[in-house]
Amino acid sequence: MKEWLKETGATLAVLTLLIVTINLRIDDVRDDIVDVRNQIGDLRNQIGDLRNQIGDLREAFAALTAEVQRIARIVERIDERTGGPRRDAAAGEPEPERTAGASRSGGGGVRPPGVAAGISADTLLAATTTLASDEYEGRAPGSAGEEKTVAFLTERFSALGLTPGNPDGTWVQDVPLVGITPLPGDELVVTAGGESRTLEPGDDYVAATRRVVEEVEVSDAEFVFVGYGARAPEYDWDDFGDTDLSGRILLFLVNDPPIADAFGGPAMTYYGRWTYKH
Repeated sequence: MKEWLKETGATLAVLTLLIVTINLRIDDVRDDIVDVRNQIGDLRNQIGDLRNQIGDLREAFAALTAEVQRIARIVERIDERTGGPRRDAAAGEPEPERTAGASRSGGGGVRPPGVAAGISADTLLAATTTLASDEYEGRAPGSAGEEKTVAFLTERFSALGLTPGNPDGTWVQDVPLVGITPLPGDELVVTAGGESRTLEPGDDYVAATRRVVEEVEVSDAEFVFVGYGARAPEYDWDDFGDTDLSGRILLFLVNDPPIADAFGGPAMTYYGRWTYKH
């Protein structure tokens, strides 16, 4: 009987150890699941940011297309006023002037009336390809890419025989700009239910502002969650209601409400863009 009890006790000890090990492993798996969920959340945020950037690019392309169309209409009006040569050679009228070395079928070799020498579809495509290359780094204001862009345009304008329009005889006009750079080192402390959590800049949050001031300070302000922050009467949707938001910090969700029959369905509407939420 004693031997049996010893064996049973040893077996129970082993089972207890196995149960403890399994519980520890379950805790590890739970932690891994939490980490995966956090990573999925980060990926969703990144996808939302990419969608915003794609939307901005689409808007910029649409604006560029509209500007090209506007310039084309101006060129047409100039052509009408100057009474330049027409293309109708069959009617006994002169043909448009040709660029050097161009032929009838040679990719835009015939220069339309009112268009300066040196401007053609090929030259416009070449200039656009150059300015859109990685070498120009997006041509952002204040960057090295902007300086290269200004130098390129100045050289091309001079080559076309144009002259500067500034009163001082220069090509470039000074435009004051303001750069805002958040400084690391500050902490964001969030308190709720008697507990506080300190968020580290760069790791937990990114701070930025559009106010042109030396310093922005927010203290003892209440967080208010406003969902997607959309007020869309055409969809009978209002995330704000009658809530008093003065002096409070608003917490938004990225994008717009994922509703199949409203807000564009899978496509993002203006209500989901940063330009609307800010």
